[in-house]
Amino acid sequence: MSPLIYGIGTGHFHQQSIQVPAMIQAALKTQQAEVIGPGKASWDHVHVGDLANLYEIVVQKLLAGEDLPSGEKGIYFSANGHHTWLELSQGLADALFTLGISKTEEVKSINLEEAAERWAGGDTLLAELGFASNSRTESELSRSLGWKPRKSDRDFKNHFQTEVENMMEEKEKNK
Repeated sequence: MSPLIYGIGTGHFHQQSIQVPAMIQAALKTQQAEVIGPGKASWDHVHVGDLANLYEIVVQKLLAGEDLPSGEKGIYFSANGHHTWLELSQGLADALFTLGISKTEEVKSINLEEAAERWAGGDTLLAELGFASNSRTESELSRSLGWKPRKSDRDFKNHFQTEVENMMEEKEKNK
């Protein structure tokens, strides 16, 4: 069970997650980062590389025939940090400003319906669950398998500019 996944994947196909890229696409259009309401709700996050490492550990243990917890006792969480939605949006606002895309580092508060249109294809429930809810977990079971995430909260805070630059490069390639 993964939280917000961030970072650029190294696979051959889909290399971006869902939430941050959706917010970046909207911010590139409006030239300002946005947040639903005050942005006080919080979620956990994990870097895509750290999440891939957890999958590798689980698969290796299964292939080796190890008896892993399953069912209700086998829910593997992968949180390695947490953020409020305002902190996430502020990181995006800072990146947009640094890159000269936005004239302000301020985050604009929008309502749920606006967010649904911008980030979730008009689905207000999806917008609420994916961009305005609380989701906090503990990764004790995953860590008990030997999972040791390498990325820190600092990496999360510093990844926004790379993701914006990557999305801009992709847009240029697809023109």
